[in-house]
Amino acid sequence: MNGQPALPDTLAIPTIVLYAVSHRSQVRAVNVTIVDFVRRRLVYALSDLGKGRECLFCGWEGSEFRPRLNPRKPSADSYCPKCGSLERHRLGYFALRSKLKDLQSTLHFAPEKPIEKWLRSISRRYVSCDLEPGLAMEVEDITKLSYSDESFEFIWCSNVLEHVPDDRAAFSELRRVLTKGGTCVVAVPIWRRKTYEDPTVTTPESRIEKFGQIDHVRLYGFDIEDRLKAAGFNVEMITARDFDPRDVGRYGLNHLTTGELFVCT
Repeated sequence: MNGQPALPDTLAIPTIVLYAVSHRSQVRAVNVTIVDFVRRRLVYALSDLGKGRECLFCGWEGSEFRPRLNPRKPSADSYCPKCGSLERHRLGYFALRSKLKDLQSTLHFAPEKPIEKWLRSISRRYVSCDLEPGLAMEVEDITKLSYSDESFEFIWCSNVLEHVPDDRAAFSELRRVLTKGGTCVVAVPIWRRKTYEDPTVTTPESRIEKFGQIDHVRLYGFDIEDRLKAAGFNVEMITARDFDPRDVGRYGLNHLTTGELFVCT
């Protein structure tokens, strides 16, 4: 009518697929509309113009960090667009940078680039390792490490243990290879007060349902501190709440599930 073409009842908006790739080479496809993609890019461009956020690693400044796509661990203000640092990386650096200097030997599990660069710069001997070949300097099983007793003055183990079926063996190995007077920093996603695990949950579908991710084997609670103490560690928990809220906001130090560091000695 009126010379105008008829329009369909619903308008199909083309979509594109974004691929989020983790440092462990896990790929997650996320469908977004082209309109939403363009909107995001405009928001990102505008966010770079502000000065409300600052990355401690690379010096990037903007109005906010980038959002994370993981629906189970949402964060609208999370990763640095320049170096990729996340809240847990910046929290660890902010909390420990003044205490860690001139380390004799450092062991870094599942190395994250921002943390690796920092630890390399303050360590006379730096070693990174991962269970999967090609992701680090050496291939190691955290439950059966090849290193001698008391080999490392400092250990960084972040977001690894939720993937390890026998975490108590891993804690024991961390204690064994740490020098007397050394420090081991452990970080895991904390979901609850008490840890939930079930060794019968083994299929990808059931692990996603129970643990939120195919390669996770438990949901940690704050009682991880008890497991660390049982391995012989003295444990101090550091959280973003320990610091000035203005610093927490500016440097993006807090996240819903990765806001704690367990400093073990």
